[in-house]
Amino acid sequence: MIDNQITDSLVIRLDAPDIGTPVAEYPVNIELAPECVLLQASPFEAPDATHGQSHWQVTSTEDDFTNPVFESWKNFENWYFDIDIQAGDDLTDEKAYELQAGQTYWWRVRYRDQEFNWSEWSSPVTFSTGAAMTPPNLLQNSGAEEELVGWTVVQGVIESLTNGICDGVAPYSGGRYFTVGGLYEHSEAAIARQTVDLSAYDDSIATGSFSAAIGGYLSNFSGSDRPEMKLIFEDDNGMSIGESNTLTTLSNNWTLVSEALAIPLGTIQAVVELKGTRNAGTDNDSYFDDLFLRVGTVEINCPPLTSVSDVNSSPILELNPSPNPMQEYTQIQLPARVFEPLQLRMVDASGRKVTVEYQQFADSLRIARGNLNAGAYVFWLSGSQGVIGSGKLVVAKP
Repeated sequence: MIDNQITDSLVIRLDAPDIGTPVAEYPVNIELAPECVLLQASPFEAPDATHGQSHWQVTSTEDDFTNPVFESWKNFENWYFDIDIQAGDDLTDEKAYELQAGQTYWWRVRYRDQEFNWSEWSSPVTFSTGAAMTPPNLLQNSGAEEELVGWTVVQGVIESLTNGICDGVAPYSGGRYFTVGGLYEHSEAAIARQTVDLSAYDDSIATGSFSAAIGGYLSNFSGSDRPEMKLIFEDDNGMSIGESNTLTTLSNNWTLVSEALAIPLGTIQAVVELKGTRNAGTDNDSYFDDLFLRVGTVEINCPPLTSVSDVNSSPILELNPSPNPMQEYTQIQLPARVFEPLQLRMVDASGRKVTVEYQQFADSLRIARGNLNAGAYVFWLSGSQGVIGSGKLVVAKP
């Protein structure tokens, strides 16, 4: 029993604090390599308030941030088990990814305090990108944005899907991703290939020290189905004279896989092969996005970053719904306040995907029974930076 002890407190302000508008400090009116764009802004300024979040946007259209080419939300904390993976990040800089060479960009940032008060957006500033330091990506339609253009279906079903279609997932980037095995239609195994002509590099290949790099982002739905990719080198008769290791993952979080290797003498073309194998459920949930094939090597030397490491490298939080077992509703307490939409994925005891009804709040997620049958389920909760956590849920008999 607790007698007259304060266990929690809440302060409500009559007037919201004035959050100072940040200033976009760097880059401004300069040219950078597209791989080395680190956005930097002025310190957070507000009386009696603490920095809680930064929201960054980069656009290729002046005065129009409707469809930014890069966008990032970062919170002051992000807890996984007992580790705050945002510790040490002052939220005043952010690495921008997937920018193109030879482009002009505009960027801006706004700050939020821990009481959910936003600043105004900073005044947009511009910068440009010069030549890329990495070799160009030789793959056509590497992220499924042009549906299946450039890819040959060798076996089974290959699809280009958008976010959430057929209980799928959100793309790693852009509006689409590949499912090699299919969600609309299904095949136990599927293979897609793209052939890239390397004859223009024959002088370099003849040195015996010219290399190729293959990779991309792979994932699945529940940790069962297997996406795989590899690189096959062929001679002028189309015969295989070497290949990479098979790159794969069983993670349901978008995971970067890659390998660099020497190109065998006599190589005329390279074949990138994608394969999806169904191990559970009905759909073949083998997902691919942002694939690449590059030849040649260039060392990239960018300024050191002060932001914390990517969330994807962090352990996954165990989430515990309450009540569990549930009848009509259950609640998941989030490890910290979340300022972006989250995606909940769930499978039954047989590994089959199920559709789940849920409502998101700032610090919790409410799951409704809906059409869920009585039984045991496994779920995953994802945000823009990857999987936040996972857990188990039992739905009781009515």
